[in-house]
Amino acid sequence: LMAFAVYAAVRYYKDFAATNYHLLDEQKRQSDNLAHTLLPKHIASRVANHEETVAEWHPNTAVLYASVEGLDGLYKKMSAIQLVHLLSEIFLHFDKLAVNHGVDKVTTLGTNYVVATGIDRQREPDYAAIAACALAMCQAVSEISTRTSSRLTLRAGIAAGQAVSGVIGEARPCFDIWGEAVEQANRLRTVA
Repeated sequence: LMAFAVYAAVRYYKDFAATNYHLLDEQKRQSDNLAHTLLPKHIASRVANHEETVAEWHPNTAVLYASVEGLDGLYKKMSAIQLVHLLSEIFLHFDKLAVNHGVDKVTTLGTNYVVATGIDRQREPDYAAIAACALAMCQAVSEISTRTSSRLTLRAGIAAGQAVSGVIGEARPCFDIWGEAVEQANRLRTVA
């Protein structure tokens, strides 16, 4: 009888451990998927490997800094939900265009959307791809503007040069890029 009790206890704890291991493995997989969704692939793998500081110097990169203009006039005409839905629709188009053109989404801030090429060590900067992405983004905003009877436009600046990228913060870690190329692209966006 004692042997049966020991066997049952061992079996119970073995099953318990296997179940918890499976749950832990599933949570890690979900966490890794989330990191790959929020960060460029080459950065997400470094974060998943618990690299303490993720930062890179890019001597040659190209940055597209784009802003959706015309949303400020819609604040009075649309509900908050409609406005967020519209901006989300635009940025979802931009996300697909970035993937299709092989450029890396860096960040969004308000109505600004930033992509770059040359920030992945495995790939050289592709200036034609970033220019094609900018043109496709202009076309997407124009089509959405026409469909929604809004006066939306895209202001964009593209610049090549040096930059630094990295993951900043702990509470809400954010991948970002800054430096000469980003500042110049931002200035060019405001000139037009």
